Amino acid sequence: MPDNVFSLEHIRHSFKQEMSELYWFSAIKNFGVGLLGIFVPIYVYVYFDGSVLFTAMFYAAQFLLQIIFLPIAAGLFYKIGLKRLISISHPFLALYLLFLSVAPQYGIVALIGAIISKVTYFVLFWPAYHIDFAKFIHKNKSGKEIGFVNIVISVMRTIAPLLGGYMIVIYGFAPLFVISSVFMIVSAFPLFMSSEVYERYTMDWRKAISYLFRKQNINSTTAFFFEGVESFIGLFLFPAFIMMTIGEINTIGWITSLTLVFATITTYIVGRSIDKRGENKLMVFGSVFHSMAWLLQLLITTPIQYMVFNSIFRLASTANRLPYMSVSYKKAHMKRHRIDEFIITREISVNAGRLSMALLVIIGASLGFNVFMVSFVIASISALLFRMVGTTVSRL
Repeated sequence: MPDNVFSLEHIRHSFKQEMSELYWFSAIKNFGVGLLGIFVPIYVYVYFDGSVLFTAMFYAAQFLLQIIFLPIAAGLFYKIGLKRLISISHPFLALYLLFLSVAPQYGIVALIGAIISKVTYFVLFWPAYHIDFAKFIHKNKSGKEIGFVNIVISVMRTIAPLLGGYMIVIYGFAPLFVISSVFMIVSAFPLFMSSEVYERYTMDWRKAISYLFRKQNINSTTAFFFEGVESFIGLFLFPAFIMMTIGEINTIGWITSLTLVFATITTYIVGRSIDKRGENKLMVFGSVFHSMAWLLQLLITTPIQYMVFNSIFRLASTANRLPYMSVSYKKAHMKRHRIDEFIITREISVNAGRLSMALLVIIGASLGFNVFMVSFVIASISALLFRMVGTTVSRL
């Protein structure tokens, strides 16, 4: 593979290998995801009349069910195949969006349908995607490959929020849900450019949990747990905070797109640096930078502040997350025939972290605490902790 991931030679070469399917898949899917992106958690928050308590309860139910059903769904890796599972999962994501769009009319029935659809999508898609990516990643060029796929994602998610925010203002959420769903379903087609991939998963739920706490796995488990804590705050709570603070969908859309430009540039730089300098040094710096950037989010009160402080946050998060992902995929790749066990237990750990944080938010909101301030401090600590624990992953 050539050194320049943007060269025509690299692009032509990538189309001849398994990784190219993931590049195309990521481009199409993440444009569809980006149309909604930050707006789905905002939609849920607005649906519950600005109640952080009910918003957290909605997501907590998803995380709990995902933990329960992840080991069960893993039995389909061998029976159906990874690529088919990824394809099958997307109609359920479309159903999730459909149920959310009709929730104002059908209430609790639509919410239950949304939760079931999202859980089904999650347990089918994410483990299969991570296993497929980890199997075909090149150990010595993981930084470039992870960087390239994240650049593709960033570019799509930079363009899409501009269009998404405009469409929500003009047409409302419902038409955008439909358009986004179409992109997500179509995105699966590139995955069939090569043969199916199968993995035989042999652990039951009890063995999966015990696997998490083996001595050689405890560092990874801890890292993934705190990743889950931080990601719940970033993916589900922060959008509610921004909606409460800014209040204008169109403004949130264009500012989010602008801040993602910085993430795209950082992804290119960090991706190249990983293969030259290694992950550990980058994560030590990135974890501190990321931790401090979370505290800056507390200062956001105006659109300008959102643009400035969230741009800094995107830089810090990318500098931290990219080497962390590289370590995680390398470790999964090294497991060879046990790669599926590693990925499933990773997803259980991440969802346990998300569930724990959601429960803390529920308790805090019930007691009348400022959950945003407390949560951002916890996110700051979590970013520092799980990244620093993550620096030991490559040595296990």
